[in-house]
Amino acid sequence: MKGSAHGSQSKEPHFVLVPLLEQGHIIPMTDLAHLLASHGALVTFVTTPLNALRIEAVIQHAKESQLPIQFLPLAFNSAKAGLPEGSENLDMLRHGVQEFAALLELCFSNKDPLISYLREHETPPSCVISDEVQPWTGEVAREFGVPRFSFAGFSAFASLCRDISILHKIYDNVTDEHQPVPLPGFPHPVEIPKNKSLLNFYVPGLEKVTEKMKEENSKIYGVIVNTFQEIESLYVDSYEKLTGKKVWAVGPMCLYNKGLKQMVSRGDKASIDEESCVRWLDSMEEGSVLFVNFGSLARCVPLQLIEIALGLEASRKPFI
Repeated sequence: MKGSAHGSQSKEPHFVLVPLLEQGHIIPMTDLAHLLASHGALVTFVTTPLNALRIEAVIQHAKESQLPIQFLPLAFNSAKAGLPEGSENLDMLRHGVQEFAALLELCFSNKDPLISYLREHETPPSCVISDEVQPWTGEVAREFGVPRFSFAGFSAFASLCRDISILHKIYDNVTDEHQPVPLPGFPHPVEIPKNKSLLNFYVPGLEKVTEKMKEENSKIYGVIVNTFQEIESLYVDSYEKLTGKKVWAVGPMCLYNKGLKQMVSRGDKASIDEESCVRWLDSMEEGSVLFVNFGSLARCVPLQLIEIALGLEASRKPFI
């Protein structure tokens, strides 16, 4: 049954969450699921079988806490998109934009299975909250006559920088990637060189997904950002003016997952033991340890890693 009449049959709110298949997006949305469920809402968290294994500790914690979160691992046929078997997350891709585009377009095939699941669910959806790179979810929301919200797992500042750079195409004619480029319309002077600009999807090879994103983002009801009003009020207000949409600052959402003891297991398994690492840190003098973080999608060639390692060793400072 379509339309809001279907949604009016249940008083219990039912949020459908659909993150981008990447740890930096999945993890904050599991936090959002805990936030919503802690207020009594039913949550359906859409994922894939492999990604469900990666957040197994989160799923188990939700069960043990009796939180009303349902994890829905929809089948993901990587081979159908010409991807290596088991390619269900961005960190498994090795060949750039082409594979990225194939993975995003394969996500579109989840529309009908998700609609079928929600039709059979005893509690109809109240809304859909999805990553902006999952534009197919707009059609799911319209199928049930409910609003769709876009989700930004990072700050309002970063979202504002990215959208201004895209809107004004500030890097189109930039040849020097190190040259600082001003962001027009930003609430205060900010310059960002092209080589430090935020990742956007308006690049060759992603035209189909990009057009769908633009179309669906114009129809969203609002934006949910993983931040809090007191620290980013200027950027939240500016982002509302830029997008013309209501922006809700509901972070930091990790606080709603604080009952999960093995926080490292919110994502993929760590290659080192967390407790031994903490004990080692506690044995060091305060402010003496160098911390190097490459992020979850870094692709460093061996020579670069060797040079970095030699530099760290030459510093004669303890490091992680």
